[in-house]
Amino acid sequence: PVYFLNAIAHPVGAFFSIILTFLFFLANITVFTLPVLAKDNNALESLTGITFPILTEIKAVQTPTNNNTPEYIFSSDKAGIIKYGGECTSNTIEAIIGNNTILFNELVDGAYNNCSITVTDAAGNTSDPLIVSPFIIDTVIPIISLLGESSVNLNVGESYADDGSTALDDVDGDITPDIVVVNSVDINTVGTYIITYNVSDSAGNLAKEVTRTVNVNKVSSRSRSSASSSPVPVVITKGDITGDNNVGKNDFSLLMLNWGKTGKNPADLNGDELVNKYDFALLMMYWTD
Repeated sequence: PVYFLNAIAHPVGAFFSIILTFLFFLANITVFTLPVLAKDNNALESLTGITFPILTEIKAVQTPTNNNTPEYIFSSDKAGIIKYGGECTSNTIEAIIGNNTILFNELVDGAYNNCSITVTDAAGNTSDPLIVSPFIIDTVIPIISLLGESSVNLNVGESYADDGSTALDDVDGDITPDIVVVNSVDINTVGTYIITYNVSDSAGNLAKEVTRTVNVNKVSSRSRSSASSSPVPVVITKGDITGDNNVGKNDFSLLMLNWGKTGKNPADLNGDELVNKYDFALLMMYWTD
């Protein structure tokens, strides 16, 4: 006679397969072994009556997270020894019946998608692997870049529109829309104002705060005077350009020689730093020759 026997890829199943094959050999029965490649605890339980620990994920690692030793919670229906697979390890090696809270050992920044957990009970029966849900570790802070000048000067009452800022994160990318701006500038009140820019990424990393200083300044009387459309002559001398205690033709000649010149000049009788008709009018006013 010829029989076909499934060889299960598990220590217990393999043991039974060997025993049966040996017995069939003694009975002069031809055996063809058909391998089953995947371990199947349910099939083994049906075949042998042996029960294996059952693991369930209760709380996955928050993703992304800025915690290099993240917390993970799973449940087991049997106590036993924990074994970790993939890149995740922990100092917790004993499982209890019910929920088990573990802290993974320190992990570097990056994505983790190959972590697993098994529990082996006192009888040596090992659970199917519990696949830990993938997660990302991210501890790098976003970078805020200020647009425009870091210090701005305004005259009181002058309009002001902030240039804003941008923010980039190594995982989230452009997070400019998430920037929180605090702007208390009052253009109608003289003073110094600080505008602040802050942002955090999805992992909770807070960027270094960026600021802009806005100075709202009082308008000086000189500024208002220089803004006037018609100059107002200011008398600073009595027309004696040559210094000979007489206002006459010598002063007139010197004024003509300097006509139209700008800057400080002895012929600039009204002090507006331009030799022109106003200086000529003053010269005529104080003419003594």
